[in-house]
Amino acid sequence: MANNRIIGLQRPNAGIGFAGVGYVVVPNGSRRQEYIEDCYRTQTLTIHGGWGYGYFPAVKCPPTVLQEINFPVGSDDENIGTSVVWIKDSVSQRPVIVAALGEDTYFELGERTHRVSKQDGKTSIDLFADAKNSNYQINILGRDGAPATLDIKVRSNDSAKNASAININCDHAVNISSDDEVNIVTTKKFDATVLKNGTEKANIHYDHDNGLEAYVENRISFTVEDENKAPQLTAVYSVIDREAEEANDEHGALKQATAGLIVQDQFLNELKIIEDGIHLKDKFENTLDIIEDGIHLKDKFEQEINITEGDIQIIGEQIRHNEGSESMVLGDTLASLLNELVTAIKAITVMTPVGVSSIPVNQANFVAIANKIDTIKSKISKVD
Repeated sequence: MANNRIIGLQRPNAGIGFAGVGYVVVPNGSRRQEYIEDCYRTQTLTIHGGWGYGYFPAVKCPPTVLQEINFPVGSDDENIGTSVVWIKDSVSQRPVIVAALGEDTYFELGERTHRVSKQDGKTSIDLFADAKNSNYQINILGRDGAPATLDIKVRSNDSAKNASAININCDHAVNISSDDEVNIVTTKKFDATVLKNGTEKANIHYDHDNGLEAYVENRISFTVEDENKAPQLTAVYSVIDREAEEANDEHGALKQATAGLIVQDQFLNELKIIEDGIHLKDKFENTLDIIEDGIHLKDKFEQEINITEGDIQIIGEQIRHNEGSESMVLGDTLASLLNELVTAIKAITVMTPVGVSSIPVNQANFVAIANKIDTIKSKISKVD
């Protein structure tokens, strides 16, 4: 004879009445959402006991089983929820749900693998662990009105909130990709650091007190490209003098890297700020060099302006001032010709009725003029 004072489940007899397979229902006259909320709050369900049974109200259901339950859409006999396994408590003679046979939960069994999938119409969540291939996957499928989301929140109480952390460590690569956008937001400080053998090689840092700071060892470069991947602007700064590679690629992207700053745009205009000075070259091959010994400008026609200490040199096939309607004079050549002219005048003699005349009596005046001829020559300008 069974001891009725024993609390809990007794070994059921094989006869009918001690166990069964039924299904979850929504009682007639109940508001579905309110009923479901009551079920979660009280951890009880109303079920139909299965073939040969009726309805059992307020059947106890453990939380681990309750989370596998799907409730029917309506309360009529054709709307049934998840199938459940129940057994009867021998003391209370009340059924207790012990398992759910959820049709929307899929378990994939395999050696050293574990997979659980839950579906609700067009939405699903899939968890897959594969110890054989060292792989763990979380797949979430959303729908219109219920987009897929994965939320991880880490919080501490007020005294320990500054110690909360999410740590991700990988011995090779951490990849983040998105079909639309990636947002990283912080309210105080941002740091990104690259290390090599424990030594910092690059760092980007921001905080409210110091603003944005960046550090990189030896060399930094960036390129702005158009939608066809053609470089529109390239800038390179290096503190290492490397062997220059003079050739550019088919888009004109900068390849050479020397100590200093090099900027090049999509039109092949180029600026170099390096140790020996500033060098500018446009796409027409006009160049400007500002170096220690002066400024040198050269155009594509091989015409030049060279400025050095105490000297400005202009080189060209023709040089015009303003409209240039008259020709310039060669000062040294003109002075030489004037000297020859004055000398000839001073030696003038003519035939007279009484014979050959003497040299001009005002010869002294011509000597004075000859002594001033060199004053017509510029002391600061030269011309060919």
